Amino acid sequence: MSFDITLNSGNVTVSLRPEFETGSDVSNSETITTSGSKSFTLTSTGDFKAMLFITANADFVVSNFSVNVPYNHTATVTTWYDQSGNSRNAPQSTTSEQPIIASSGVLETDANGKPTLLFDGTDDDLDLPTTVISSLDSVSAFNVCSSSDTSAVQVALGVSRTQSGKRHFLPLQSSTQFFHSYNDHFADSSQKLADADTNQHLFSSVAGSSTAKGFFDGEEKFSETSVNTYASNTAGGIGSTNGTLNWQGDISEIIIYNSDQTSDFDDINTEIKSHYGIS
Repeated sequence: MSFDITLNSGNVTVSLRPEFETGSDVSNSETITTSGSKSFTLTSTGDFKAMLFITANADFVVSNFSVNVPYNHTATVTTWYDQSGNSRNAPQSTTSEQPIIASSGVLETDANGKPTLLFDGTDDDLDLPTTVISSLDSVSAFNVCSSSDTSAVQVALGVSRTQSGKRHFLPLQSSTQFFHSYNDHFADSSQKLADADTNQHLFSSVAGSSTAKGFFDGEEKFSETSVNTYASNTAGGIGSTNGTLNWQGDISEIIIYNSDQTSDFDDINTEIKSHYGIS
């Protein structure tokens, strides 16, 4: 840390604390009693949220402030925040089940260098709220992901339906299991991916009142013209479906529309593929 300070009166102590206004120091402290250029190191002994200039009636001005924070820890995601403004966030309160966003201080990236989240295939997932969609017969979804393993069925984005207690990727048509998963992403087993395909791929689907379609990297792979209406979904998950069939690999993008986006579907697929360098 370095900065210039003009100290007109009193003295100033600088330290790290776990909260902005409460709590004890979680680092060494430095006390400044004279004006001039200052440079020193604060070493944390625990998690912190604030760097405080603590003073009792001192009069001072800080300028040219610069801080270098070497971070070499693993960081996980507690909540994937909904960017639509509808507060349909996907949280995970259990630390051991949170996907990784940085390892040893380095952000997780996909094969094309884009930021991503890493799921361990065992128990990592984020919980979708029950309000993410209102029914399973009119919905559009897009997911950019890759898998580092496995021969088992995995689900990158899954929901449950109230009928029969079965868990499926949205949407569900007729009796077809429309999994948004690694080894069985559509009902036709010929559409399986090769194991350990670490390149990012775009899975997408669109369903209306009479037709549902599934796409892989923008190419149509599945069509169902007998679309049944089911009750609204129960809780689902990113990286699993209700804590089962956990995903092993990266998940970079999740977009869910609570509506049939057929008219804009090709444009959305093209834009996502372009952003992530998917051919």
